[in-house]
Amino acid sequence: MRYLIVILMLAIWPSPNMNAQNINSEDAMFLLIKQHFNAQAADSLYELTGEAFRAKIKKDNFAAIAKNNLFPLGQIKDWKLLNNQNGNMSYKLICEQLTVELHFSLDEKGKLKMFLFKPFKAIEARKLELVTNNNPMSTALDLAVHKAAGLYIQQLQTVGLMVGVIQDGKMHMYSYGETEKGNKTLPNANTIFEIGSISKTFTATLLAYYVNFKHLKLEDPICKYLPDSVAENKDLKPITIQMLANHTSGLPRLPDNLEQYLKDSTNPYKYYTKDALFSYLKTYKAKAGSGVGTIYDYSNLGAGLLGLILEKVSGENYDKMLQDIICAPLHMPSTSVHMPKGKEQLVAKVYNEQGIETPIWEMACMQGAGAIKSNMHDMLLYAKAQLSCHLGPLENAIKLSHITTYNEEPKIGLGWHKLEIKGQEILWHNGGTYGSSSYIGIDADKNIAVVVLANSAISADEVGTNILASMIK
Repeated sequence: MRYLIVILMLAIWPSPNMNAQNINSEDAMFLLIKQHFNAQAADSLYELTGEAFRAKIKKDNFAAIAKNNLFPLGQIKDWKLLNNQNGNMSYKLICEQLTVELHFSLDEKGKLKMFLFKPFKAIEARKLELVTNNNPMSTALDLAVHKAAGLYIQQLQTVGLMVGVIQDGKMHMYSYGETEKGNKTLPNANTIFEIGSISKTFTATLLAYYVNFKHLKLEDPICKYLPDSVAENKDLKPITIQMLANHTSGLPRLPDNLEQYLKDSTNPYKYYTKDALFSYLKTYKAKAGSGVGTIYDYSNLGAGLLGLILEKVSGENYDKMLQDIICAPLHMPSTSVHMPKGKEQLVAKVYNEQGIETPIWEMACMQGAGAIKSNMHDMLLYAKAQLSCHLGPLENAIKLSHITTYNEEPKIGLGWHKLEIKGQEILWHNGGTYGSSSYIGIDADKNIAVVVLANSAISADEVGTNILASMIK
């Protein structure tokens, strides 16, 4: 999970043989996009899109994404054309709050077919020497992993990387870099990393477990499980348990009062207690157009609240649920909310995007959103269980967590997101803290999985998706 603005728009990529538009058409389109963006006119932006785009994302969803994730960037103050490849345009936009990239292309009617905002990536400084690794580079899989991992680990500020792959029923692990800057020690199967928001898939599995045992229902209102003083808030009454798990609750990404408890800016959740969260919820006001139950809007707050509700339902703390329901049955001894006692020497040091060491996060009441630490040994067992599990109640919980509960874009089950790579449906989630990045991708049809763990805040998503794409034939 990342404690910063996430710029995420649906990208619908054109087919390679799409007729290119002339530069004047695309230039004019950019000026229209800029005009409507600066006017915060979501409806006018949506009018620029074509049929293919609208088939994937509805007007209300678009408006919510623009309001919550794009317009907070502020006005576009300056811009620069980065590329024009066969009508696929990319611009650098210098906004008041952040510099981003805009990518778009036009259909045959001159409407937007691809329309994508993402963080700006400057040309990265690279390490001069090849980073140490244990990849034998003897098979097609080895080479695919090395290509993806090498692009990541050779960046100047990355430190260590573990890649785990399940293919043809076998587990493969690859190590790159260091567990701590300068110690010349490769990470291995036992090195412990933060997994960040991948924790949300564990929380969703716990939810599914208790649903199957009829301790609660997905359609239950959350107010049923909140203190009376909080449940009285009428703006919370439409929100259901399922909405917390599939990010359609309308709750914001983070609670507005988080900064009041921010005693350590490098460890933002450490002092945010359950009382602080409930205090926020007592006065929560739903924003107009938040689209409760109908619009996806990623919420760490919602996932953290779900973890607290499960604690109330079970009578156990989050880590006890995690150990009893998931970790013990799957033989995952190094997976926990807390720093593992007796295994401190196995925990990788973590580094921010500038390569500066930073603390491992302590999540207080937000454990369900991103508190779990694990290693590659355990995470491959977790990935394997997503492909095949024969452990009765846990198997049924995993299956329920995979069922689609939101069928717009992005599709989502309980916790798990879904996308297509080469026509294959992929279950996936990523994670990010101030010092760690993680990724898990599952292709149940092809019986393959990829897990990536890194002790750097620089996103490792592309490592995972590129390896998955190379494995799908």
